[in-house]
Amino acid sequence: MPAKSVDGFVASLFGSQDSSDCCVSFCLSQDEVDRPSKRQKLEDAPGGTDAVGVAQAGAHEAGADDDLVGERLPAHSWVLRPGSGFFRAQLERWTGDRAAGSKPVLRVLLGTEADLPHARSAVRFIYTGELSVSSAADLLGVRRLACYLGVEEAVEACDAALCPLAAGPFGPLAGVVEVCSCRHLLPERGSNAASAELIDALRGSCQAQLAEYSGVADTQFTAPGGAKVQLGELLVWVFPDAPSVLSDPAAKARALQLTAASLEALLTCDAFGTDNEASVLLLLAEWLALHPEAFSQYRHRLCHCIRLNQLSSAYLQGVLPLLTWFPLMVDEHRLLCQYWAASDSRERECILKLVEKTRGKWPPSWTSDAPRPAVRHDVARSYEWHISEGELGAALGAVERGQTMYKSATFGHGSSRPVANGFEFYPELELKPGSDVAGVFVVCGLPSALQCSGAAVGAVRPGALRLVVRQGACGSGDGGVVEGKAAFTHPFSGQQHWFPGRTLGKTAALPLLTALAGSAPRPLLSRWSPYLHEGRISGTLEWLGPQGAAQG
Repeated sequence: MPAKSVDGFVASLFGSQDSSDCCVSFCLSQDEVDRPSKRQKLEDAPGGTDAVGVAQAGAHEAGADDDLVGERLPAHSWVLRPGSGFFRAQLERWTGDRAAGSKPVLRVLLGTEADLPHARSAVRFIYTGELSVSSAADLLGVRRLACYLGVEEAVEACDAALCPLAAGPFGPLAGVVEVCSCRHLLPERGSNAASAELIDALRGSCQAQLAEYSGVADTQFTAPGGAKVQLGELLVWVFPDAPSVLSDPAAKARALQLTAASLEALLTCDAFGTDNEASVLLLLAEWLALHPEAFSQYRHRLCHCIRLNQLSSAYLQGVLPLLTWFPLMVDEHRLLCQYWAASDSRERECILKLVEKTRGKWPPSWTSDAPRPAVRHDVARSYEWHISEGELGAALGAVERGQTMYKSATFGHGSSRPVANGFEFYPELELKPGSDVAGVFVVCGLPSALQCSGAAVGAVRPGALRLVVRQGACGSGDGGVVEGKAAFTHPFSGQQHWFPGRTLGKTAALPLLTALAGSAPRPLLSRWSPYLHEGRISGTLEWLGPQGAAQG
């Protein structure tokens, strides 16, 4: 029989009594521990291991199910066994205890009756290899139950079907609205690689659609089911916070393509997060630098969205007065600093009255006491950096001339450097003449997009981070080769301060190869071979959680 005919025959057996040797019973669980989680982790799903699958829903002989939801589904063990780890575990247990002539009932525990159609669709996929749903909510529902049942191909099919929805042809941003309205059904990003890839792909697709949208800032959309969704809400879901957007070149590029109206909707949304308002101001500076044609028309309106009272002292006092493009006069800046430092409400009222009398009212955002949500969504993400062998060799020329070598790293994900509190942070290698050990540091830099009229001053606290330098290829002790292990790791606590243009790190970090006794001196570049792999030195820079430990 041709393969297509076999596939068609198997598909025709779904829900059929023909050749059925078991059945699937969908039951409502009374124990929340047994239910398929709203955000089921694939590796933790019952189908992930035989032991878990058997423990949570064992097969038993046909009989009454007091908690049955819907009708039992006739099934075929030779179809279910290879298609689902969950069913395979139950069937293998049943085989060992099987009584003559008995027919196993495979129990699937549901959290609510609304899970039934999604569970049946996941089982249907085992037979047909096709999804029977198309909406974002249904696809995510089937994906969740497919994770629970260990139907990995169904999970992959749901992921493949979800991303094109964001670019749906049913009206401006209709697909983005649909996906955003059921984002609570998405798996947790840190649960596994597939979940992270899905969320990143969905956000990227939605970002691209929003970058092309040209509506007004207060646009309201209608989601499936009738709920109203503001443009700002859509934007914040795909551009969740300023530092992670600025640190990711793809997200940054799309954010900078937003129209002035969309950027205003993002900046005025209370849910838009940041580590400090300084990063929000930097995002605005980057946008204005890329859109000089919009500078005169939109500069004041967009600058009025910045919560100046929430700026760090380093930005308020050390950077803001250097921004000649920001519509704040010198005397206004002095009054703003007094307002920022004042703890007495009456003193603040007096300052505002003076401003209103001499300069006119300030925008409400400038004196807002409400900070944005303190968050960066790239915690525990590793930003890859590298220095090529050629670049290192050229930089080592300084050492040969009797000077100290300073060589900054390039980030592998693009030209963007990771951002924290409105400043850029990047690794730098240092080698002094005659030294056998190189230093490794992290530089705090002032972004060029700010177009500062002078050098910024002030103490900067970017939060806890970790710098890693990898080993090159080296022997593993058994004749093999070990690559990618850390040769040097340096954590920075969240309490450490940088100064713009200065570094923190370790002077004696990377021991270099030295010549053997009686041998000629090694060429300077070859002394770095313990850290070179595929023509480069590489490593990572990673922001950590509030206690200095990476968060999942």
